Amino acid sequence: MVRLALLVLLLSPLVGISQSPDSLLSLARKAKMDSSKVRLLNKAAIALRETDSNLALRYAEEARNLADSLNDQRTLGEVLTNIGWIFYRKGIYSQALERTTHAMAINKALNNKSEIAACLNTIGAIQFEQNEYGEAIASFKEAYTLARSVNHRVNMSRSLNNIAFSFLRLRKFDSARYYVNRSVTEHVSDKFRLAFSDRILGDIFFEEGKYTDALKSYDICLASAIDQNNNFLKSSTLFRIGKTYLKLRDSNKALKVLNENLFLTKRFGFKGEQETTLQLMSEAFAMRNDFSNAYEFQGRYLALHDSLSDQRGGEQINLLEAQYNLNLKNAQIDLLTKDTEYKEQEINTQRVGIYIGIVWLACMLLFIIILFRTNRRARAANRLLKEKNELIEQQAHQLIGLNATKDKLLSIIGHDLRGPLNSLRGMMDLLNKSFISQEEFIEFSKKIKTNVDFVYTDLENLLSWAQAQQKGLKTVSEKVSLRKAIQNKVNLLQESILSKKLNVTVEIEETIQVVADKNQLDLILRNLISNAIKFSYSGGSIVIGSIEEPDNTIRIFIKDTGTGMESADLDRLLNTNLHFTKPGTSNEKGMGLGLLLVKEFVQLNKGTLAIESKPGTGSTFSFTLLAG
Repeated sequence: MVRLALLVLLLSPLVGISQSPDSLLSLARKAKMDSSKVRLLNKAAIALRETDSNLALRYAEEARNLADSLNDQRTLGEVLTNIGWIFYRKGIYSQALERTTHAMAINKALNNKSEIAACLNTIGAIQFEQNEYGEAIASFKEAYTLARSVNHRVNMSRSLNNIAFSFLRLRKFDSARYYVNRSVTEHVSDKFRLAFSDRILGDIFFEEGKYTDALKSYDICLASAIDQNNNFLKSSTLFRIGKTYLKLRDSNKALKVLNENLFLTKRFGFKGEQETTLQLMSEAFAMRNDFSNAYEFQGRYLALHDSLSDQRGGEQINLLEAQYNLNLKNAQIDLLTKDTEYKEQEINTQRVGIYIGIVWLACMLLFIIILFRTNRRARAANRLLKEKNELIEQQAHQLIGLNATKDKLLSIIGHDLRGPLNSLRGMMDLLNKSFISQEEFIEFSKKIKTNVDFVYTDLENLLSWAQAQQKGLKTVSEKVSLRKAIQNKVNLLQESILSKKLNVTVEIEETIQVVADKNQLDLILRNLISNAIKFSYSGGSIVIGSIEEPDNTIRIFIKDTGTGMESADLDRLLNTNLHFTKPGTSNEKGMGLGLLLVKEFVQLNKGTLAIESKPGTGSTFSFTLLAG
């Protein structure tokens, strides 16, 4: 009876996946130590990987060890493909890339197209996490083509869903809807794929502002996730439902769903979903004017966010190191292949020389020609070897630079963030222990908010700078209304302006447009206007204007009547090797990263930054952008 069950499972992969992990493991324990046991263990891991990734990894590794001992390359390739996806789901992208690359080599050698398609989906998912959406879409499309050639409908549907999700991130909603509808049409029997398609449709509706339609799609996905006992799909759908209720201004329903999801994320260790859930709960409490709980959940969110940011930063370095090692290995293989080809050519040349030596003069001439060509090939091979060595050395320097960047980030965090946060913590302790009265706390609340704003701005600058150093930023240029962008920032900083009684004048016409990345322009303006406020005296003035340059550019300037700077400080201000910062006129703190980011983002948008300053008179910061 057991043999019959094993035979059915091995003949049809769909049967294995549809069975429960417990029944698969029961059959695996009874199976002989052969490839059937490997496949059963791997199927159990596949059934568990969206529910309990740690347990799934345990059984997958057991299957891998057995496949290794049996020297069964086909099952080894299948198991490594699964392990690569499990590591991706756990967020360990360097290990995911390493296992998937190994699996890809084995599956290609065996021409196992369905497993190659699965590997390409994992590689595309890693590229997606690196914000390389174009490369990810190319990988997913290649996976779909391979899956379709062998009529593997699960991988076909999976690839189409992934393409749709990538277009969604690019905000190309029509393309996203087209591919998700294709996924539903081309594969209608797999519950997980259908549920994932409904979730993507919900995301599309959400981004289009159709929140009622989004809820309908999310509810269908959630019901399917519960039916399949798929905890990850359930968790990733619950926080989306909570976010949609917040858009509909229904904080009660939002909190009910988010509370359920918070329990689920803690139970199964879904840290990313827990981070999003905590942030949404803080927003929900704030919507209900329950600022005490809003502040508590915001604190919990920030603590988890900081922890995950450190992990993601470390994983980013590990992934770059894995990619570097992979490139190095491929380069070494290429060099060995070229060397082998060269040696084979040299041997053939010697044989030809022996035969040519016994024929007449015409053959000797032919021998000279062949020898000349061989020498030319040798020079080409040596030139290629030199280029490969230079490339390897360049990549090594890049890796050293990344490690230095990481150390610098950690140093800045430890030095500049700990002080303000400890100050806030001390203030809260005093309130908690009733050492200060309610009236005194209200008096200090503005200072507390100012410190929180400084810390938040520093964190935002720090993360943007780190992402820029790791080349994770994409500049997407578009036409932007300059006055609207500036006025938004002035409104955002109105509290700081009023606290110093500053007169801020915006002398820019409504019709002026510039070509720039909107998010990067927002950061440039926020930092320059914040600096003008920071170093202005109470009752001072700030003028923000623009000048049309003859080279079809607009020069935007922010002029203040503040403290000004010495020429020596100007030289240190934009030096990336120095950590330079000064307190403002009201002792405002900062990290010194703001102007470094301004300089880098201005250059990314094809502009230039200029600074004019005189002690006691004030400063003028200006930058150029292409006219719209």
